[in-house]
Amino acid sequence: IPDLADFWSPYLAAARDRGEVRADIDIPEASEGVARVLISLATVPGNTLDPSDGDAVLAQVRRYLMPGLRPDPTA
Repeated sequence: IPDLADFWSPYLAAARDRGEVRADIDIPEASEGVARVLISLATVPGNTLDPSDGDAVLAQVRRYLMPGLRPDPTA
């Protein structure tokens, strides 16, 4: 996980700088969270998601992962 979290850190930092994720986000913690979710999506079979279906994985990430990172539009 540490190497994958390190991989995602600059992407999250850039997204934060562009205002795409919350300004107060803890980059190392969020990067580890992203890595953990993506590993799970890609490797753990489920009843509703086919990990080989890229569109379905992207929809899952947009629906469930991204809301936790985005700025609150009502704030």
